[in-house]
Amino acid sequence: MQYEQYLMQEVLPFLRQQNHCSQLAVVGTSFGGYHALNIALRHPDVFTAMLSMSGAFDTSSFLAGYYDDDCYFNIPMHYLQNMNDPWYLDQYRRNKYILATGVHDQCWNANERMAQIFRDKNIPCQLDVWGDNTGHDWPWWQRMLQTYL
Repeated sequence: MQYEQYLMQEVLPFLRQQNHCSQLAVVGTSFGGYHALNIALRHPDVFTAMLSMSGAFDTSSFLAGYYDDDCYFNIPMHYLQNMNDPWYLDQYRRNKYILATGVHDQCWNANERMAQIFRDKNIPCQLDVWGDNTGHDWPWWQRMLQTYL
């Protein structure tokens, strides 16, 4: 929660001073891919596009059994599948979400499950599974970034 507050209260105002464009995208790889998706879903009125490369979206395995509302509302696989708030759903349906992973990426299944949750909620989401032996590493993410940006 402190990381999100830092981004929203310090980084975002600085970015807005430098760039007044109403469109704002967030991008991340691996655990950063989780963070990109999570903040985009928690603030869909601020982040209008998201690219997650090799993201892992269920962090509950890192919590050693601890689980409270802060945990729930920061695990996209948990809260998105239960989301019924029309305001959020309308915002999500206007935004652009891309999940990119590779055929040899340990997060491929997580991306497939996340994309299914998007589909179940009628939220447009582009799932790209890269072939060509693509795995969970920087050379692949560099190629993905060049492709999507």
